[in-house]
Amino acid sequence: MDTEALEKLNDLKNKGAISEEEFNNAKKEILTSSSIENKSKNINSNYVWALAFAPLIGLFLEGFIAGATGVPFEDLWFITLGLNIILSYLDARLLKNHRYEGAMLDNAWFIPGYLYERSKLLKEPPIYLWIWLGTFFFVMLV
Repeated sequence: MDTEALEKLNDLKNKGAISEEEFNNAKKEILTSSSIENKSKNINSNYVWALAFAPLIGLFLEGFIAGATGVPFEDLWFITLGLNIILSYLDARLLKNHRYEGAMLDNAWFIPGYLYERSKLLKEPPIYLWIWLGTFFFVMLV
């Protein structure tokens, strides 16, 4: 909680610089923003880290399964796709359980859009998106 901001706000109210209504509105905004910051710190990021590297993980899984079963590597593309979808769904469900709402949480299968919205909702830099894009394009080049 931002106690310093609340103290300054209270001083302004006591000096008569702001009205009771302005005080209450600003206080609500301070409390809400600090609540959002604390809420995002409690979210487990294991799914989203796995998702960030999912294209690369999927490539290794495809190679392992192709080697173990003799199925041609090219025929196993759905493993990476499924891994991405499952991890994004699990992470979106985690965010919904923490009371986050957004259109892309319902469309988590569209990974870049989902990761971008996730960073906006949690007020974080889009590092997971950049890593996912990097690993995706790396896998496409291999």
